[in-house]
Amino acid sequence: MNVSSSAMLGIGTLAPYSSAKAALLGLTAEAAIEGKAHNILVNAIFPAGYSRLAAKSQEDQRVWMERYFQPELVARPVAFFVSREMNASGDIYGVGAGRVSRLGMFNNEGYFDRELNAETVGEQLDKIRDLAGAEHVGSSADENFRYTRWVPWTGGRSGTF
Repeated sequence: MNVSSSAMLGIGTLAPYSSAKAALLGLTAEAAIEGKAHNILVNAIFPAGYSRLAAKSQEDQRVWMERYFQPELVARPVAFFVSREMNASGDIYGVGAGRVSRLGMFNNEGYFDRELNAETVGEQLDKIRDLAGAEHVGSSADENFRYTRWVPWTGGRSGTF
């Protein structure tokens, strides 16, 4: 179980911390792929619990965190995630205040044009950004395979494609 943070999405004040927590998601994904053959499961959490760091927050946030985000409400889901009953790997879970959720990376259909240029990107930006109908991307191979919808794969059996 890797402990990342929603800070990897950006806080606005802690670039080194956010970057390090983002790196843990890459490590989690790679370890899940490499561990699969050995029945090793690896996941990550974005914990939201009252801590010494939260105690240094602005007063209204500190009171809210102290009241609703007891550390045991992070520990209980983690106890399951590291148990023998857990059978998922490579996932990211948000845990805190009694809530448990799965976070994911998604990719939409996007826009394809072999004559693509900067102006076309600008014209198609709404379509490019639209996540309606987006699909979960669980690995580099998942992401790279999507290109074969438009470009025939000719690379054999190796690589991330």
